Amino acid sequence: SAIASYGCRVVDGPRLKSDVPYRATVRGNRVHLFIDPWQPGPLLLPGLSVSPRRAYLLADRGAGLLDSRLTPGGVEVVLPERAPGVIQPVVVVEFAEAVPG
Repeated sequence: SAIASYGCRVVDGPRLKSDVPYRATVRGNRVHLFIDPWQPGPLLLPGLSVSPRRAYLLADRGAGLLDSRLTPGGVEVVLPERAPGVIQPVVVVEFAEAVPG
């Protein structure tokens, strides 16, 4: 089943492989990653070739920014050791420009 928010498009197909632990929606310059299961450490978003401006936990914006960077394989976001205390953890990755798709 697809997860979607008003005004967003669901990322599927070659950019979102079945072996990754998330579903994603895109709206403008933001990608929302619905993480399941939570796996601390680097999370690769294959197929993206735009440098991220910032990444953060939607449920805990006060926790600070997550490490994120552009790699040859795509964008990498480093998830913290502990998941936020919510049913569905969401990581937001913002870019300087609209995400192609």
